[in-house]
Amino acid sequence: MPYTLSQRQDMIQVLQDAEARLRSLMEKAASEGDYDSVVEIAQAAGSLRSLASRNGEGAIAVAEQRSSISNPGKRKYPFFTRSGEELVKTGYSSTNKSDYQHRAPREVIDAFTRALEGLPKTAKSHFGMEDILPLNVGQRQIPDYQAYLVLAWFRDLGVVKKDGRVGYKVAAQKHFTQTIDAAWAALNSD
Repeated sequence: MPYTLSQRQDMIQVLQDAEARLRSLMEKAASEGDYDSVVEIAQAAGSLRSLASRNGEGAIAVAEQRSSISNPGKRKYPFFTRSGEELVKTGYSSTNKSDYQHRAPREVIDAFTRALEGLPKTAKSHFGMEDILPLNVGQRQIPDYQAYLVLAWFRDLGVVKKDGRVGYKVAAQKHFTQTIDAAWAALNSD
């Protein structure tokens, strides 16, 4: 027996709520340095997202767009999703009263990760964006806003923390790359 539209929407909402809860648990595990749990939770969240997408047949993306535009007060901004091989940061412009997006290709995430891993051990405890920029992929220099987008996502994940005026601190040094890869896999995708 096929689902009614109401049942389908309820089912999708349950899956989305569970995924959001798992993301919250993943952030907590990352901030506590429990990276094995981060990977496991990220895989579970990704599975829920996949299930919700299959059962929603595109309804999730439409519902998210409608809720963010018509009722931005209920959504936490910024939020991060992925579109194919791009990281997408969606913010809300109070001036224009609408969403806006910034995008960065996956290769920028990888370049930023390599830059952090390449910092001297003393710099890993505290670093500034001047230690990272300019960021290059091959011979091409990446626009600075894309590096800042990746930094914002890393902060949102809890793997990088703001450390007052000193700069930033890598909170998740052990299994850093695996944590980022798992978080990427768990990102909502359109």
